Amino acid sequence: MIGIMIEDDTGRILEANGACLLALGYTRQDLDAGLVRWDTSVPPEKRALHRQILEQLQTRGFCPPTETESIRKDGTRVPVLVGLARLEGTEGQAIGFLLDLTEQKHAERALRERTAYLDQACGADERLRQRVLESLFKSGQETGRAPEQAAASPPLETLVIPQRSEPPGEKMSDRIGR
Repeated sequence: MIGIMIEDDTGRILEANGACLLALGYTRQDLDAGLVRWDTSVPPEKRALHRQILEQLQTRGFCPPTETESIRKDGTRVPVLVGLARLEGTEGQAIGFLLDLTEQKHAERALRERTAYLDQACGADERLRQRVLESLFKSGQETGRAPEQAAASPPLETLVIPQRSEPPGEKMSDRIGR
């Protein structure tokens, strides 16, 4: 779900939908009490990027979607995609969206780990690597899942770790066909 918010140039988030509040770890009561602020949710190392976002908002009237991080109420961090546009007819207000990228970042990391494992398991055998990838792609087509989702279940490690009595790669070749 996409979080939607209306904020002002003093740092307050004036209005927000449930998805926005959930992503930032706040409640409707926190919002009503004026406790939800964009200026305090920016990690120190992201402040320069945040200044660029605000500069674009002031000079162009909008900021294109930008990937950054926010600090939740509990102090944890959340990767987000944000975009803002000035609200015409208001004094210093903007409307924005916030998309929590946590699941996407977890999936990207899992895919990188599985790819590294596949590279290590297949070594220099490019044909074997290609057959595994084709098998994952075919599995994804059959189940309606993307190849990276198919790679996640069953764990790739169960496909490529040979039994001690088998030569390296043999078990995987048996599973995907010769």
